[in-house]
Amino acid sequence: MFLNYLKIAWAVFNRRRFFTFVNLFGITFTLAILMAGVAMLDHVFGPTPPEVNHDRTLLVMRVNLWLENEDGSVSSSTSGLAGLNLLQETLYDLPGAETAAITKSAWRVQSYVGSKKISSFLKYTDQYFWDAIRFEFLEGRPYTMDEVTNADHVCVINDATREKYFGDSPAAGRDIEIDGVKYRVIGVVENVPFVRQVSFSDIYMPLTLDPEYNKTKRLAGMCTGIVVAQNKSKFPMIREEFLHRIEQIDLSEYGNFNHIAAIPETLLEQASRLFFGSGGKGTKFHTEKVIGFFVFVMVMFMILPAMNMVNLNVSRIMERASEIGIRKSFGAPSTTLVGQFIVENLLLTLAGGILGILVAYGILGFISFTGWIPYATFTLNWRIYSLAILMTLFFGLVSGVYPAWKMSRMKPVDALRGGIS
Repeated sequence: MFLNYLKIAWAVFNRRRFFTFVNLFGITFTLAILMAGVAMLDHVFGPTPPEVNHDRTLLVMRVNLWLENEDGSVSSSTSGLAGLNLLQETLYDLPGAETAAITKSAWRVQSYVGSKKISSFLKYTDQYFWDAIRFEFLEGRPYTMDEVTNADHVCVINDATREKYFGDSPAAGRDIEIDGVKYRVIGVVENVPFVRQVSFSDIYMPLTLDPEYNKTKRLAGMCTGIVVAQNKSKFPMIREEFLHRIEQIDLSEYGNFNHIAAIPETLLEQASRLFFGSGGKGTKFHTEKVIGFFVFVMVMFMILPAMNMVNLNVSRIMERASEIGIRKSFGAPSTTLVGQFIVENLLLTLAGGILGILVAYGILGFISFTGWIPYATFTLNWRIYSLAILMTLFFGLVSGVYPAWKMSRMKPVDALRGGIS
């Protein structure tokens, strides 16, 4: 039976080539754009090397400080990235954590190789950064606790920076000059895409080399705390202990504030709070709203081409009314005809899905080639393939069920006359 469906579907596609082309174009274009967009989002929020512990990583990024009066009104407030002092007092040795690290946001520095000016991103980190973010070292090693404690002039660079300074030659053990100061290169790592802001940089140096290191006591600053949990079930324990430590901070040492809010959260939770801020102590997350928003956008993007396919399929039924009437007159049950039509539609959408994957590969390859996003190499993975299958089924069912239902209601006499009752 199914083999007959395939043969009939192939004959129909060949007979109505323009209809087949229009449907395939709509499916392919829609799925390709959606898959390319989802692949870029996955590149930001999904587990991608070197952030291989992404699914069990919590970030302390934002901190809110405010002065609350006795009547409940707020006199002053500030918010921003976490400060070094806040993270030093609260982040390390949290129960349920495998490791924790502190890093400062990357910022631009300038250097020269001969007369050639090189602009690079520099990130300061502690020694635990290399345990939290699992880089693959192409040369050398990360800096150690002693090198951080002693503020040794050492650095780790990415492969692109190695090429700018030394061409194809090894870099480990050689010196580079940044803003007029020399540093010894002790390691070379793979390039990290710009969209992975927690791990991205061209040059990495010990946190103690930062000119602002412990210069002033601040709870808000330019730092990010990274907590890698033993497993995701430890998230509540880590958050509870972190909040307890936050409450113990003596705010009188840090300015005119009497309330502070910060919490370890996943990158998706951080994004959800930016879109659907919870205020107050900031312990509520809205990840389901963010996911729901992306799903809604995807469905809306697919609805229009799906509705166009419904209209085309209804028109195709009208053109095949005589065929349907004859088959019904010879006893073909409605379920057989409906099954045939849905199979035809699913085959068409499956072909569009395969073409969509190929086109999405081309789009992502082009974006990667242009270098619009530094070091980004966008690809498709099993998560994107799974979503592509779901979107293909969505197209096939949404655009096929209603026309199939119309077919099932067609009476043989009306069908032979070319009409639908």
